[in-house]
Amino acid sequence: MRKQVAELTEKTREENHIIKGKLAQKEKEIEAATREAEESKKEREEIKAQLKILEANTSNLFKVFMGQEKELKIHVWNEKEGPILTAKSLNALEEEQKER
Repeated sequence: MRKQVAELTEKTREENHIIKGKLAQKEKEIEAATREAEESKKEREEIKAQLKILEANTSNLFKVFMGQEKELKIHVWNEKEGPILTAKSLNALEEEQKER
């Protein structure tokens, strides 16, 4: 009987070790997937910001060509900060113009 208990105890320890190893691997996979999702989200936000800036620049260019504006305004962003701050300032400017 003691032999059976010892064998079952050893088998349980081995299984627990295997389970812990698999769990640790899954946790690493989840962490990697989370990082990847965060990076993708940031990239999407930057692309949306770049699009916003491009739309504003295109609009400004058409206004000059159509004679509605005399001065061409081109919006750019700081390479270190990225386009998101510039896009936010454009959004704020648009909101301000809508309120007028």
